[in-house]
Formats: sequence, structure tokens, C-alpha cells
Amino acid sequence: MIGRDLVIAAIAEPIGRPVDATVPAPPVTMLVALDAPTGKQRWTLGLTARPRDVTVIGAVDDVLVLEQRGVMGPTVTGVDVVTGETRWMADAAPNDGHVGLIGTPFIARLPSSSDGFVSLIDAASGREVGTIVSDPMATGRPGGWSTDRRGTWYVVDDGAVVAYDLNAELGEATAIGPVDDISMPPIVVDNRLAIVDDAGSITVHGEEGLSPVTASAEIPEP
Repeated sequence: MIGRDLVIAAIAEPIGRPVDATVPAPPVTMLVALDAPTGKQRWTLGLTARPRDVTVIGAVDDVLVLEQRGVMGPTVTGVDVVTGETRWMADAAPNDGHVGLIGTPFIARLPSSSDGFVSLIDAASGREVGTIVSDPMATGRPGGWSTDRRGTWYVVDDGAVVAYDLNAELGEATAIGPVDDISMPPIVVDNRLAIVDDAGSITVHGEEGLSPVTASAEIPEP
């Protein structure tokens, strides 16, 4: 669902493929934009990748971001939600995929190795605007990252939890507190950051200016 009036779907389009090898083959996948209330087709976009190799990462404002797996690595494309025109396409590069960052104008490019950097890509232009150190091995998001869903993302970096305000741009990291032997990424509950360590200790960071509170508890596994 894109906004409130579009539905996006990637479908196979095998019908009508030419037998003559001299005739260019049509796209194997069509990205279709449908009007949600009426089902009327708004636009289509032909893609050369197979349907299972196409992922809709999400929409940022009026840009729909797609990922297509390739031999050299995933490529990312920004498509105008209203017209279906391609605004930009990032060159293929070795990486471990892309995910959208809730509450921000950015797409995160996950590195192919655990000691790499997570790159932030501006969804409107396709430009890389900066990098953040992080373990990229979690599924569906950069590893060790959590968010308040309003543009602030928390990252575990070198024994500490730091906060990035990504509402508009990549700014300086703000240190929240140290973390030792972390057993799971920090989580945000009711705008409070909770950090759980292997000893069963939970440290809750409240509103700005308030001291963190630590308590011990029996933490179920996992």
C-alpha cells in the first residue's frame, strides 16, 4: 500500500514472449500500480528481473523504492509513485540488500561483511549521504538497530548505544549509555529505550534529563 490510494504488485508476464531470437524479449516482470478504491490500473513498469528477484522496499514521500537482485549485487531503483517514471537507479555493488528506515527519508544499504558500514541512501535522489557503523546481520533491518518510529534510530556501536536523528539528515550520534555483553538489540517501548544484557539486567532510559533506571529480572530465552 503506497499512501492511501495506490497498491503496488509485481507480477509475471510470460504471455506474448517472442519465439524469434532476433526480436527483443519483453520484460519478465511488470510492476503495476492500481487505484485501491476502484482497482483501475494507473501505470505499469517493465522490469528485466524475475518476480522473485524483485522486492518493493517501500515508499518515501512520492518515491517508490525497488530492489532487484543481480549477479554483481542488488540494484536499487527510485520510481515516481504518481507517474511510474524512473527517477534514479543505483549501480550494482556487492552488498547484502536494502531496507527502509521508518520515519526517515533514507534507505539503508547493508554491507556484505560484518565489519562493513551501513550506507544511507536518500530515497528522493538515490545519493549516498553517509555511513553508520553497525552489525548488519539481523534480518529485515541493520543488526542492533531499533527505532521509536518517529525518525530516531538507536545503534549499538563499540560498547555503547548511540542515537541518530534521521528525520531529515544524518547528524552527529548522541551517546545514550554503555552496554556490556548485550544479548539482544535495544528496544523502544512507550518512547523509553530498554537495554537487556546477558545477566538479566534491564536498563531503561527515560526522557531527556532523567537518569536511567536499572533492574534485574529473569529474562526468558530467547
